[in-house]
Amino acid sequence: MAYYKIVGTQVSYANTKLDEGFIALTRDEEGNISNPELLPIIEAEKTKQEQAEFRAERNAKLSEVDVMINKAEDNGEDTAELRAYRQALRDATEQWVMPVLGE
Repeated sequence: MAYYKIVGTQVSYANTKLDEGFIALTRDEEGNISNPELLPIIEAEKTKQEQAEFRAERNAKLSEVDVMINKAEDNGEDTAELRAYRQALRDATEQWVMPVLGE
C-alpha cells in the first residue's frame, strides 16, 4: 500500500504511514482506486521527481564533457563532436531524452 500526504500542491510519498495526514491510496474490490482525485496530484509529483533526477544526471554529464573538451583543446584535438554532445545535453530537457556521445 502506498501513502501520500498532500499539503497544498506538495505531495509526500511513503511506503508506510509515517505520521498523521498520510492518505492510503487504496483499491476497491473491483480493483478501482478508491480515491482517484489524488491521481493527478500524485502523477504531477512523480513527473516532477523524474525530471529532477533527469536534470541531475544531465548536469553530471555536462560537467564531464566540459572536462573532456578542455583536455581535448589542451591536446590540440578536434572538439566538434564533444561540443555537439554538450549542446544536445543542454537541449535534453526539451524532449526529456538523454543524448549519447557519438550519436
